[in-house]
Amino acid sequence: MIKQSKQSNIRLTIALFLILSMVIPATMLSTVNAHSPSWNIVSYAYVNAAPNPVGAGQTVYVYMWVDIPLNGALVTNDVRRHGYTLTIGQPDGTTKTQSWDMITDTTGIQSYFFTPDQVGNYTLTFNYAGQDHTWSGQFNGDKYLPAKAVTQLTVQQE
Repeated sequence: MIKQSKQSNIRLTIALFLILSMVIPATMLSTVNAHSPSWNIVSYAYVNAAPNPVGAGQTVYVYMWVDIPLNGALVTNDVRRHGYTLTIGQPDGTTKTQSWDMITDTTGIQSYFFTPDQVGNYTLTFNYAGQDHTWSGQFNGDKYLPAKAVTQLTVQQE
């Protein structure tokens, strides 16, 4: 009987040790806070057009984005990318510009439709202005650096 009680105490001690070895580290973890100094985070821009090539007078779908969604961007909040500009260089040397102050898509993707009316090569230039992370959390105060992407669109007669 005493031997059995001693074995129970050993098992209880081992179980308690295992439980504490899991619980104590979890309670010691710090919460996520902003860091000092702030970081300059490199951004990578992308732009694409479809279809490519396309016929004059047909609609082109242009989509642009910056590498990854902002940390914390949800449908229920306003954590979003800002400052997108698309410049469309036309074959005759003129340009058209479209800007977005805030991107509504949580992933940072912005789309734009246009109908080219000139045959030749168009240059699509996407500029991301960069921005400061002004929302609370780990990246508060960090700066997302500006980025640029360029692609060509070929417009044919047919």
